[in-house]
Amino acid sequence: MSTLVSNHPVPRSPTGHPAPQVRDAGGYRIFSHGEMGEAHAFAHRMFDCGQIRAGRHGLETWLAGKCGQGSEWLHLHFHLALFELESGDWHRACARFEAEILPAASSGVEALTDAPGLLWRLAIAAPEPVVLPWQPLRRTALANLERVDKPFVQLHNLLAIAGAGDVTGIDSWHESVSATAMSPGERRLLQFAPALKALAARSWREAGVLLQETAREISSIGGSRAQNGLFEQLAAWCAGQDFGASTHRQQLDAA
Repeated sequence: MSTLVSNHPVPRSPTGHPAPQVRDAGGYRIFSHGEMGEAHAFAHRMFDCGQIRAGRHGLETWLAGKCGQGSEWLHLHFHLALFELESGDWHRACARFEAEILPAASSGVEALTDAPGLLWRLAIAAPEPVVLPWQPLRRTALANLERVDKPFVQLHNLLAIAGAGDVTGIDSWHESVSATAMSPGERRLLQFAPALKALAARSWREAGVLLQETAREISSIGGSRAQNGLFEQLAAWCAGQDFGASTHRQQLDAA
């Protein structure tokens, strides 16, 4: 048994196996099967209770020397990057994004939520103006807009498109789904269209106001508390941008 698990045990059933339903502090069900699931439950527990240093150390130790692939493996690196950002270690989090998440986000569908969510966090926390690789995420998002039916995943596809400054892409999506949205989740997702368009247009203050108005709706379409914290952070960051100051931290790449 790993040090991580023995020091911070996850809930277990009477048979000794991990409990079938592990939830975060907001009640959202998280994956918890197997050893990676135990590490995932640990990461949520540490993040939700504010034990950033312990969470970073434990997850970093668990991942050290291991190799993996797939969405669950990438998601653990997403969590470790969150701990790194909360620790003020932007450069380490950025390097993790580039090494572990960006390759998958550029070539497949295994990081449709983790990649845009983490890249926006890197934009928010950037210590200086920086060019971020939005274009690979945008291409993957555009290729999957019509293939994904989960509103929470769709929202992150749209965050990737907005991050790349693609106003036309946001408008095209909005026009195509406005007349066909049927489920409550789809209708809630449409409420984010004005904020997403403002993000894409770099209308930061408008985006901040609109995101603040809709951020409370995030949990109704999915996502953990750790994931959904992005939207309040993004709303506050956008609202605080000073257009008369320096170059924006978050810029388009040339790809």
